[in-house]
Amino acid sequence: MSTSAAEAKSDLAAQIPSCSHKQTLLEEADVNSEATCPALCDDLLAKIFARTMRRSSIRSQLRLKRVSRLAHNVVGREMGKKDELLVEILDPTEYRIIGLRKEKLPRPEQNIIVQGSLVHTMDEALKLVKEAVGAMRTLKTLRLYSRENDSEQGNFTSVIQELLGKGNVQLETVKFRRKRVGTGATDSIVRLVEENADSLHSLGQLGLSEAIQCFAGKPMALERLSLNEFDGGFDADQESICERMIQLMSTGITATHLSYSSLQGFDPTDEVVQRFLTSFECESLRLTMMKGPYVPSLPDYMIGKVRHVQKLEMVEVVEKTNIFNTLITYEKMLHKVFPNVEDVNFLQDWRR
Repeated sequence: MSTSAAEAKSDLAAQIPSCSHKQTLLEEADVNSEATCPALCDDLLAKIFARTMRRSSIRSQLRLKRVSRLAHNVVGREMGKKDELLVEILDPTEYRIIGLRKEKLPRPEQNIIVQGSLVHTMDEALKLVKEAVGAMRTLKTLRLYSRENDSEQGNFTSVIQELLGKGNVQLETVKFRRKRVGTGATDSIVRLVEENADSLHSLGQLGLSEAIQCFAGKPMALERLSLNEFDGGFDADQESICERMIQLMSTGITATHLSYSSLQGFDPTDEVVQRFLTSFECESLRLTMMKGPYVPSLPDYMIGKVRHVQKLEMVEVVEKTNIFNTLITYEKMLHKVFPNVEDVNFLQDWRR
């Protein structure tokens, strides 16, 4: 037998236990030791449970807790470390495919994702929300996305109500994304903001009327705030929008970064708009619009200027990406209104 063959046989014998070969991988004392082996196994299992839990959905995590007492303790500890809740209310399923046929369901089936788990009823979704929030030491981030079309937005409101009055809910970041703004969810949103007013740093996608009610209680200083005028409807006139801006200014709200979305265009040369932007004392501004504003003929200088803003982004909403951004035609005017902005970033958004 060659030397290499002998070495291969020796290596194979060391890896595969055999009656004719004495086991040398573990000492007999180590195998029989009740003090070492259980602790070693528990540590290894704890790592496996923790890694599995971090990669699993909330429903899988709850099932994993029932495996053993060790799994229950490890999963509970890891769930307590989480501080973010993500709920997505998707479009309902109206049809089902059977073979090659497409049949309409007698009643649309709901699709709701809670922490990665898909459920089909609101009761199941709220149960998972309650389990997730109840296990957290502190809930700091809420991301609630909804594609509900009805004006009441019952599912969206139900999730928010599940978080009201909870001692461990101390939200720092709230991000909403909705098809409809300024509907039946307003009262719940106002209560949520009021309860977390001392801890909130970032608040996303509020309608103007919602923001007026949220900040009416006391002045707030946020790091990021996202507003839109969609709650005024598609036929909202500029005068009514300006009235809401004036009401919002009276609340004393400020934000380091302000994002504002509009349908008809956002005219930064308007006196009310300039007062609105100045009152926020924002250093960074992002303006998103369906089409550019109508700007009347102007002299070579601007009487009003917004001097706090140092960074400006202009976002055009398009059906599909386009080489030419129509908002770039306003660049000269924008530099006059925002004298401390060196470069204006022109972007496009085609995902809406």
